[in-house]
Amino acid sequence: NMKTQHILMLALVFALLAFGQAGCKRGGKQNTGTDGLTLEQVSGAPPSQVSKGQDFRFMVTLENKGGYDVKPGEAQVFLGGFFPELFSVAQSDLVKPNTVELKKAVRTSGVSGGRENIVFASNARYVGQNVNYDQKISYKSCYIYESDVRADICFAFENSQVCSLGTGEKDKEGKLASATIDDGPLQITSITEERSGQNVQVKFVVENKGTGKVYAPTANCATPEPFFENAFLAQIETEEPLDCRPTLSGEKTGEGRIASTILCKRNMQGSDEHVSPIRFRLRYKYVETSEATLKVTE
Repeated sequence: NMKTQHILMLALVFALLAFGQAGCKRGGKQNTGTDGLTLEQVSGAPPSQVSKGQDFRFMVTLENKGGYDVKPGEAQVFLGGFFPELFSVAQSDLVKPNTVELKKAVRTSGVSGGRENIVFASNARYVGQNVNYDQKISYKSCYIYESDVRADICFAFENSQVCSLGTGEKDKEGKLASATIDDGPLQITSITEERSGQNVQVKFVVENKGTGKVYAPTANCATPEPFFENAFLAQIETEEPLDCRPTLSGEKTGEGRIASTILCKRNMQGSDEHVSPIRFRLRYKYVETSEATLKVTE
């Protein structure tokens, strides 16, 4: 049954894509990590309950669990959900950047990424009149991130001796097995190739696999513009004369959209069949939110 075979082949290609060069672990499925920077609430900062006049801290920990080094100032964390003056917190303390480089993690080798404690206020205290109520607190992280995919692409026509187009169906030997995907929330979930006249077409699809929202790198972290949502900057690095218009604005660079297919063509006229490495770089802002509750007592 061709259809079942096709689905099986696609599953195999995705499995191989996910394995990258970490090698095939038989039986077990090893997926690419989908975390970038994670924001962890710190127990006791704030405590789950505070009384009037008690000093406490507002603090979170940022940890890099993905494959991109976040430079100082490329992340911002926002504290909100309440009137800061009620808790003796200055308006200017509600947003803090990372001050050190948060190095990428190498999950496959068990190397942890960079961490930083972000302190909004070290001596907050409740100065309001009301007591015995639950105060909602929200945290938002917004950071620049890049996802990197490197793959060997076959530039040939159907019945080539050199390589076979990675179309899922015909890709009996899993030619996409040599793709490596960095850990991160934005991922290329499909790379396919096909012949179209004199051209070999390479198509790829990008999806958000994390728990937050993707925005174009130029989005404003404080209030991300809705028209930048689900957009990212795609850059394709290759020696090949690829043309990715009209799906990208330049020949090999431009804005991509989540879940839409980006199409690149390579005219094969007068060119020998060959395999060539291509690097796809995706740059974007990622926004995640989390909440907590603070009980205010006498």
